[in-house]
Parts: sequence; C-alpha cells; structure tokens
Amino acid sequence: MIEKMCKSGESLRCCIGCGREFIADKFHPYQKYCGIVCGARGSVVKVCSWCGERYKVPERFSAESKACSRSCLAKWRKSRLTPEEKEAWARATSNVRWSKYDAQERHEMFLGSKNPRFGTICTDITRGKIAEKAFGRVSWCRNLTKDTDIRLRRAGEKIKGRKNPMFGKIPSIKCNKNFHVGTRRDIGHFVRSSWEANVCRIFNLLGIEYEYEVENFDLGKVSYTPDFKLGTHYFCEVKGYLREGSRIKMELFRKLNPEKVLYVIDKRVYKILRREFRYKIANWEN
Repeated sequence: MIEKMCKSGESLRCCIGCGREFIADKFHPYQKYCGIVCGARGSVVKVCSWCGERYKVPERFSAESKACSRSCLAKWRKSRLTPEEKEAWARATSNVRWSKYDAQERHEMFLGSKNPRFGTICTDITRGKIAEKAFGRVSWCRNLTKDTDIRLRRAGEKIKGRKNPMFGKIPSIKCNKNFHVGTRRDIGHFVRSSWEANVCRIFNLLGIEYEYEVENFDLGKVSYTPDFKLGTHYFCEVKGYLREGSRIKMELFRKLNPEKVLYVIDKRVYKILRREFRYKIANWEN
C-alpha cells in the first residue's frame, strides 16, 4: 500500500477495489475504498443459516456473519442449544412473573399531577409538529367491528347487559349541539333529536298527553326505555335508523309485555307525518 502524508494531515492510499490512488480523510485513517461503488464491490454473498436466502455482507464481516437478519440469527442460535442449555434457560426465566396490570401501573405512574407535563400548556409550535406527524395516518380502529376485532369484542363484553353501570337507569340529560340534543322552549323539556322534538309538537297539536322517557323495563340481559309513554299501556319509539340491538330490544319488550302496545315511528312513518304537519307547526325542525 502506497502511503504519503500530506501537509493537511490527509494520506494518499491505494483502493483495494479498483487499485487507484485516493486521498483518505484524516478522520478515517483505516479507509480502504475510494468510494461507495468500490465499497459495494467488496461485499460477499452468503446464504442465511436459518431461512436459506442469499444476502450481501461486507468482506470484513463475512467470517462472522451467519444470518441475514437479527430474527434469523436468534432463531438459528436457539436451534443450536443443547437440551441442558435449554433446561438451564427455562429455569432462569421461570421466576419471571409477567403481570397483566403492568401497563395499567405504568399508566398510573404518569396520571394527573404525577405527569411532568401536568399544568403546562401545549404551544402552537408543538401542536403543529403533532399535526404534521399525524397527517395522513390511518387510525388503528378504522373499519373495525366487534365481528372482526377481538379487542372491541372483549371491550363490549365488559359493559354488556347487567355489567353496564347504566343498566336499569333512565339515560342522563346531556346537551350535544351536533345531534340536536337539548331542551326546546316550546316543548318545555329535554329531547334527544329533532325528530323527537317534532313528534312532541305533533302530540301537543293533537292534544295527546305523553311522558318522555319515564319508565324503564328490565328485559333480562338488557334494559329498555321507550321514548314516549301514552297513557298506561301505550308507548311510542322514534327510530331514524333501526340497528340490530334496538330491534332485538323492541322484540323482547313486546314478547315480555304482551299487554303493552309499542308504536315505532321509523323513516317511512316520519315522512308521512312531516308531509302532513310541517306547515301546520311554526317551530318545525328540518
């Protein structure tokens, strides 16, 4: 190897790959190749000891390399263990206890005032960075249902039926502007949708006395609260979209309470009522 020291501390070397002379940087005194191309030529093709696939490895690591990746290397090393070594490994790891509450404990370590960020305000710059990282990402729970994902199924089972803290109770009154939930002045009470508000106005126009969500029925595994109570044995339910769970509840209600009559106002019935009363009621909601 030809080596001549320059005034700047650089050295003149001969490339192992192509044989040309090149100036090596003073920060890389052991440089052997003049560039990336020659460095790639110095790689060796080997066969993975575990999966059998071919892979390239630098020439200086060719003698030590046994696998194409870390996972293959771990599997290859595990397969070469003797029965005595496997037994010793099992004894060493048998005392390790994995708790299913580890994640919860870690979460509680940074909960509330224990969090170092507690009481601080996120700046606009930080919010912008978070938005840039999250841009274009698809949520992990998108297009997942209880039929396809076991995590959602298990979460639903934990609060299903009598396990639900709201079982047997009348739903609380909360205001949500996005879904027209709230109290109407002309009606004088709370409703959960604009359809229910219009049905109340129709009852008031026709002189029909009603009560809104006053009685709850225990149907065994689930409970059910009709929207309107009309007298003693008559009830009314407003459903814009009838889900499978709601349909099962209504069928159980009719089966367990044969003396009571349940009327359902769906899209078809509501369109008829809308066509008949929307111009007769001043505060009709579209």
